[in-house]
Amino acid sequence: MEYVLRYVTIGLTIFLVGLIRLGYKSKSVSQDSLIKQPFLYFWSGMFSGLGFALLVIVVPLLPTTSDRETMNSFIIVFSILMIFSMLFVWYYIIWEIKLDKTTFSYRNFFGKVRKYEYIRCTDVTKSARVDIYHDKKCIIRISALSPNWYALSKRLEPNMEVYQKNMN
Repeated sequence: MEYVLRYVTIGLTIFLVGLIRLGYKSKSVSQDSLIKQPFLYFWSGMFSGLGFALLVIVVPLLPTTSDRETMNSFIIVFSILMIFSMLFVWYYIIWEIKLDKTTFSYRNFFGKVRKYEYIRCTDVTKSARVDIYHDKKCIIRISALSPNWYALSKRLEPNMEVYQKNMN
């Protein structure tokens, strides 16, 4: 059991490194028409994932007085925490909003892409985020930590009069 968990952990670590390379390669936010999650998601997922992976690999090698059951539960818990850390990196890589002239497309955590027209949406700007509404339902919340976070709100504001007419 110990060797199986160790190999699974090594495989998850290799997967995390692959996600890191993918994040660096494909998602540099320098465009005004692209909104991404904060880069903090990438770094926190990367450092915590690598830290948990090192704990899972190194701790069984240390001399301890605990029994096998405690060690296996330790490995399982920290492997699950490492998977959650990798989900932060995945969320940074996948989640994005692309702005076009009349529409914007939103790709969620699972990679599903939805297109919305600016004229059908409205926004509520708060101190730390922008909430985007479509048909009186909140579809997106953009954090103020995200690069270009205010770009979508700027594109929605000129259409506010048309939106109010459509609501009546």
